Amino acid sequence: MVALALLFIVIIGLLLWIVRLLQDFFKAYNSLNENAFTAEFEDKLQKQKNIISCQERNSEINTVINKRLTELDQKFPASLTQIEHPEMLTSAFKQALHSSLNLLKETEYKHKP
Repeated sequence: MVALALLFIVIIGLLLWIVRLLQDFFKAYNSLNENAFTAEFEDKLQKQKNIISCQERNSEINTVINKRLTELDQKFPASLTQIEHPEMLTSAFKQALHSSLNLLKETEYKHKP
């Protein structure tokens, strides 16, 4: 009878030890996951900050491009009453420059990460 009681005490002790080991395992696993989630969140936050800074730089570039295009339009107005050959060349160059700058803006938006 005493041997049976000791056997039950040993079995209960082993079960408690296994439960304690499982609790320690799950604590360690949760701490690893929290660290992984924190690192992943920080990476995503950094990527978002990079995207925002790129967008700010793009808006500054677009502002400068629009300002220069406006200056170009003021220097060489498109509606001339008498278009002569040099003025036609200037007008065509202005149109080409305007379209290439707009294409630059479009390709810039397409290549964003």
